[in-house]
Amino acid sequence: MEQGKLAEAEADLVTGVGNTWGRGGMASYVEGRVALARGDRATALEKYLEAEASIRPEYGPFLGRLRKEIVALGGQPLVITPQAYESTPIATPQITATPRATPTSRHWTPVPPTAAPPKATPVPLAQGLGPLTLPANAYPVYHFSPAEPIAFRQVKTLTFRLLPAVEGSPKPTLQLYPWNQSGGGWGMIDLKWGDNPLDFPERYVSPAGDIYIGLRNWGNSAVSIKAAGFNLVVEQDDGSQAAYGLQP
Repeated sequence: MEQGKLAEAEADLVTGVGNTWGRGGMASYVEGRVALARGDRATALEKYLEAEASIRPEYGPFLGRLRKEIVALGGQPLVITPQAYESTPIATPQITATPRATPTSRHWTPVPPTAAPPKATPVPLAQGLGPLTLPANAYPVYHFSPAEPIAFRQVKTLTFRLLPAVEGSPKPTLQLYPWNQSGGGWGMIDLKWGDNPLDFPERYVSPAGDIYIGLRNWGNSAVSIKAAGFNLVVEQDDGSQAAYGLQP
């Protein structure tokens, strides 16, 4: 890539992704460089921010260069301050996390801000969020909880549903950071409108059915949401399945 060999860089990237489970980090940075070389500044900025959020610790000195490139594209480097939102999106800082991540399987795990679930705004699991507008660079933290503790044998699926305030809205500049209930730390997925299934859902649901998330708007413009929330499917002790949260 540094030698201007764009086709070779793309081929190496495809080979690397095909041979590993990893995402983000240097792979996202190379994707950003390729996009920039093709004149797609918006995609380049998105990939650079994705790379910064998931860069491996051993690449620490590289972060300075990456952040300068983000600024050059009109973006803002990550110094994430999760916030709690009341009924209106007026934020009160709660905790601070600097997401330097180590890819694990198909998840990125930024350094956790605490050793326990963070302080968060409570949200009924059955109701979810919305309508809501997230300003640029907002990072609220939410605690989704059922009306009563859920008894279950196994988590089958966990899906985050995200609906736009206006139909036909462009892809949202939002990332979901689910809190790992068993080992601590955060996962991370880029969100799209509609259903966003989570890999390894059992990591993010407490024995009583609680779910903690950070919802980050990494973009430079506000994102308006009609509704957002989880659909949780569990297997009960008798082998039957039950669904909680937002229903289809």
